[in-house]
Amino acid sequence: MRSLIALVFCFLLAPLQVHACLGLFANQFIFFEAIPNVQAEGDVIAKVLLSGVHEETKTAAVTATATVMQVLKTSDARVQQGAKIIVRYKFTSCGPNHRDGDEGTIIARTGTDSKGLFVLYPYAYRRYGDRRIFPPEL
Repeated sequence: MRSLIALVFCFLLAPLQVHACLGLFANQFIFFEAIPNVQAEGDVIAKVLLSGVHEETKTAAVTATATVMQVLKTSDARVQQGAKIIVRYKFTSCGPNHRDGDEGTIIARTGTDSKGLFVLYPYAYRRYGDRRIFPPEL
């Protein structure tokens, strides 16, 4: 019985491995409220509605389906109103963690994934702190 109590006690005192957010400065957002100057480098600026949002733990990426609600700029004819396009971006434990039904304006580069599917890779930015903009991780 003492061994069991000692085992439980050690388990409770052992440090838990938690992926904690380091603060608001690490939050990365993909929806832009205002279009920054980086738009010249993006292939697409569009208002989209996300669905099928899920995190891929092996790659630390988020994959979702974006339904294009409005095209503001595009250099690719496949990006049209009503189109359903895969969106991939880096996962961050600081969020925001997008859910099905989230809607906003993205700036993205176009590309293909390892399966040859058409994909949008959105820019991300920090709303809090330095408002730094990050290019897509292709």
